[in-house]
Amino acid sequence: MKDDSIQVAPLQYSVLINGELQVWTIEKGAKLLSEYHVLEKSLPDFHRVASGFPVPWKAVRLFFGINPIAPVPDVEQYDQSYKLFDIAGKLGITLGDVRKEMDSLRTEWALSKDRPRTEEQTKALTVVPKPVEVTQEVPAKRGPGRPSKEELLTRSLRIENIPRSAPVEGVLESDHEEDLDSPLTKDEEALLIQRGFVMDYFKVKGRSKAQRNTEMKWLVHRLQELDKAWDEPMVHDTLRAALINALLIRRADDKMLVTDISSDEFEDLQNVKQRLEKMYSDQWSEVEEMCPYVKQHAELVNVRSNFSEIIKAHQEFHSEKTNKVAFGLLTAYELQVELRQSQQAEIRLRVGWQFAIQEAIDGLWDRDWKRTLKNNHLRIMDQGLREVVTRLNEETATKLPDLESDGPGGEYEPLYVVSEDEVVVPEDSVTIEDVPVKGSA
Repeated sequence: MKDDSIQVAPLQYSVLINGELQVWTIEKGAKLLSEYHVLEKSLPDFHRVASGFPVPWKAVRLFFGINPIAPVPDVEQYDQSYKLFDIAGKLGITLGDVRKEMDSLRTEWALSKDRPRTEEQTKALTVVPKPVEVTQEVPAKRGPGRPSKEELLTRSLRIENIPRSAPVEGVLESDHEEDLDSPLTKDEEALLIQRGFVMDYFKVKGRSKAQRNTEMKWLVHRLQELDKAWDEPMVHDTLRAALINALLIRRADDKMLVTDISSDEFEDLQNVKQRLEKMYSDQWSEVEEMCPYVKQHAELVNVRSNFSEIIKAHQEFHSEKTNKVAFGLLTAYELQVELRQSQQAEIRLRVGWQFAIQEAIDGLWDRDWKRTLKNNHLRIMDQGLREVVTRLNEETATKLPDLESDGPGGEYEPLYVVSEDEVVVPEDSVTIEDVPVKGSA
């Protein structure tokens, strides 16, 4: 199955293998450069390193669509790029193993001496600090079992001390004396650092304390929601980049709200925000492709939101006194409407139907439930009420409205509404006159 999720121009590079110059093409070249931190000029070096690991190299070739332009002996040719699920089938391994194989190649390339690095990256790679054991004792002044922020950050890096992102523009200098008054708990701060978000990221010039605290709480909440996604090694960098862009979009929104809408600065902010939103959308699509849990979680949040609205509507409906059920399934107002009659129509209230529905609701969770009355019994209840009302109208000479006539005589009486000021005194007894039954002695 061909992967058409992202359309990019293919890249070409030349690599010398066994004295033979070969030309290769990468269908999803831009994505490869981003995912594996490869410079375009370094693709030949990446090829030589990656081809030394057959299974990861094959998985990467299938995913990114890497092929020689001309057939090469002992090299299988693929006519398209594939999704991770299809790659798992071709390699005969699980989807999780595919991700692990591809992630291992990322590590091999990052540690390879052939990978071009900046001076800082080279220094960091050659001077690796002593690893911190999770079980090592921590000085008592930090609290029992609480490691320092620096130790937590070291543990969180897959490759020690190799920078995972460029410095954030606008961040205060590291030697700034201002200490951030954090609204987070110690566990929340540890979570931020573990996921690669150091506290200095929130020390941005021109932002108020309230804005800082709000975005810190927001980011912690997002990290907690996506906690399971971090179990997928291939997702780390893309997910972190997506969250950074989401954070920058929030900051752009805040800045736009206090900027003159007719100014050039506002237009520049709009353009920056549009570029950030495009990058965020692309990154999030990649995250959902590599980690189905993220998409499932978003759908779950949507379902929860819908249920929340339903529950809220249910609570608001039943909080109104006028919506209280008075008889069967009907409220007092609905019952009055069902009891209306005119010269053209009888009452519409069906006592038998109300009884049948209510009995079915009461037995909803009873697997042995059965009806207690037959249809004939329910029909007697419905028709019997109509007959009683008809004879009562005759006995009391009730004048019914003529809906075909104009004026007050062609209208129903208004619904009876109990006023909040009205005092209703219940009668001690109600006299009901006997109504003779047809055919009785």
